[in-house]
Amino acid sequence: MVVGQVYFSSSGQTTANSSYGIADELDISLSNIPAPLAGKGYYAWLINDTSTEGSALLLGQLMVSQGAVRFHYGGDQQHRDLLGAADRLLITEENTTPPPIVPTLDTGMWRYVAAFSLTPNPSNTVPHYSEMDHLRHLLAADTALDKMGLPGGLNIWLFRDMQQIYAWAGSARDNWAAQNSELIRTQVIDILDYLDGPTFVQQDVPPGTPLLADPRIAAAPLLEFDTLRQQPPGLLYHIGLHLQGLIESPGATRQQQQLAVQIDNALGQVQILLQQVRRDARQLAAMSDTQLTQPQALSLLNDLDNQAQNAFVGQFAEATGTIQGGVTQIYYAILRLATLDVTAITVNGQGCPCG
Repeated sequence: MVVGQVYFSSSGQTTANSSYGIADELDISLSNIPAPLAGKGYYAWLINDTSTEGSALLLGQLMVSQGAVRFHYGGDQQHRDLLGAADRLLITEENTTPPPIVPTLDTGMWRYVAAFSLTPNPSNTVPHYSEMDHLRHLLAADTALDKMGLPGGLNIWLFRDMQQIYAWAGSARDNWAAQNSELIRTQVIDILDYLDGPTFVQQDVPPGTPLLADPRIAAAPLLEFDTLRQQPPGLLYHIGLHLQGLIESPGATRQQQQLAVQIDNALGQVQILLQQVRRDARQLAAMSDTQLTQPQALSLLNDLDNQAQNAFVGQFAEATGTIQGGVTQIYYAILRLATLDVTAITVNGQGCPCG
């Protein structure tokens, strides 16, 4: 029986050199929960079943008020990514004095559980990923990006790269007023470096143009040019692959499947906007210094900035009065994929707990 949900969220205390701060907080919302026995309390734990000896992180004691539990865990001092450290939530009923330091070994006192599936999709051979694997690639650690020194998963790097492109686009437009063609050119090429990556950017810039953006980050571009040979894949395409894998994985919920479809549609819209950003940037990169200070360049720079803003922030929908699409919305939607149903544990005839 489902009694509530667990939601993972981000404190925003992220760093470019670790996965900290990405999915470092969580909320537990439960209903129809009986009061604990006298002298006992409910305790929430995050469990890692995939490590050699397992591990358990005590989140805290859950207080019941009129059958409801509302609990927020604000993370530890390091803001560790919880999805990288655990795959299951366990709620036990235990003595409050002294408080527990590990979950009770008496499985009869295990009350509620919520878990991501660790079962690989039997239809896939390589890679053989589970629901948990796909979520970790998105929100904790992607194998290809980790090898390149880009920890934290695909979602955070899509957000960071798009935020930087938006900043460069605005700065390039502002530099037109100062008639600074050198800075305009540098920022336009930076944008193309992030969109195309080192392998494909040469098709969009004048011959002999060096890579100007951070080569470590540019090596994982946003756009996809060769689905057979491009490694790593473009971030938009790469995220789409894991969304597809997630919804096909054993354990994926209907809510996850519906949300993944919405995210995939939003990625498609961002792809269209970034192709326009690329077209504007290509034209600007081909201009002479004199041409970059002319009104035609300003028109392209205004469009470049507008398209980059729509791709990062989203676009206003008059019908609903809300901002829709955009990488910022995608970023938080992907976090919502890491939502778990909490179910009551029953004990079978052999004394074994079952979710």
